Amino acid sequence: MRVRYAVVDDAPFVRELIKSVMNSLGHLFVGEAGDGDEAMAMVARVLPDIVFMDLVLPKKNGVAVAKEMKAKWPDVYLIACSTLEPSEVPGFHEPQIFQGWLPKPFSKEQIDLCLKQIERKNKKEAKT
Repeated sequence: MRVRYAVVDDAPFVRELIKSVMNSLGHLFVGEAGDGDEAMAMVARVLPDIVFMDLVLPKKNGVAVAKEMKAKWPDVYLIACSTLEPSEVPGFHEPQIFQGWLPKPFSKEQIDLCLKQIERKNKKEAKT
């Protein structure tokens, strides 16, 4: 399954790393942002299938941005990316905000596994 993806992270090298891995896996890059406000505007323009979302962002934290995105675009899949553990992030475990978790630093294999888990979950939900 080829997906259209975007990356939201305040660190340009992390955005480039995710883009490099995703492109090598055959997916289509459609946008990037360095903070929450840019992220909302970018997603409104390009409507990606998946957004890789850093949880520590300038202006607005990633959980707050993710909640806004899910409210406006419920079909966008959000993959949280952070050096923090999910238990350290207030609001992370609220239902249906994030569909995946990617700990930093991450590998190509971890990104691929995260995508496959989302795909399996989609297939399972489609059958019910």
